[in-house]
Amino acid sequence: MFYNIIYRKRNEWLGREDCPIKPLLSYIESKRMMRDAQIEAIRTYLFLKIECNNKPLWKLFTEGDFLSLNLDNLSLTAKARSFLQSNKAASSLYEYACLKDDQGHISAPTLKNDLSKQNDNLLVKVIINPK
Repeated sequence: MFYNIIYRKRNEWLGREDCPIKPLLSYIESKRMMRDAQIEAIRTYLFLKIECNNKPLWKLFTEGDFLSLNLDNLSLTAKARSFLQSNKAASSLYEYACLKDDQGHISAPTLKNDLSKQNDNLLVKVIINPK
């Protein structure tokens, strides 16, 4: 599931005009010496190293680097919207919880419901603020 989030942001970066690895990828693809899976791995690796400044994945998610949600378009309570807008880690977790698998099922429906209602339950407290 995390791969889908990273994949989407990586492709946005690759699609930008100022993407620094376009010439390298063009060269690699023109030589036809690598399999598609290898090229995909290089794309992701260089995205994480260059665009994401080699930060650990946990930091990228908690700082909201992969966020693409528009909270204004979601049906959330005012309390939940305020909570998610002020907490990037929670927003990232909410976006992950809303992802759908290949069959169209939400990946973490209980977590999605807890965060969308901003329930003060133990799960949210442990994940977001483990103090």
